[in-house]
Amino acid sequence: MTLIRMTATEATRKGFSHVSHTAGQQPVLVTNHGKPEAVVVGPAEFEEFARRLRTLEDVVLGKAADTVADRSGFATVDQAKERLAAARSKR
Repeated sequence: MTLIRMTATEATRKGFSHVSHTAGQQPVLVTNHGKPEAVVVGPAEFEEFARRLRTLEDVVLGKAADTVADRSGFATVDQAKERLAAARSKR
């Protein structure tokens, strides 16, 4: 993704309408004294970022849940039945 760089002075001079129109085509990086101040993106790109973030959150939460389940002492019903059967056969 390529950002269009624009100083805060230039953004102020050209106006919000210009910045938002430009951001609808390509993200705009607004700088102040050479440092990033803000990034303006169009609504379609924002929605895509939000969708990707939700997907990544779901993946991370799923992996975390799997890790907790793997490290816990809990067993599935089938595993519990197998353990009970094995314990009974040792008697």
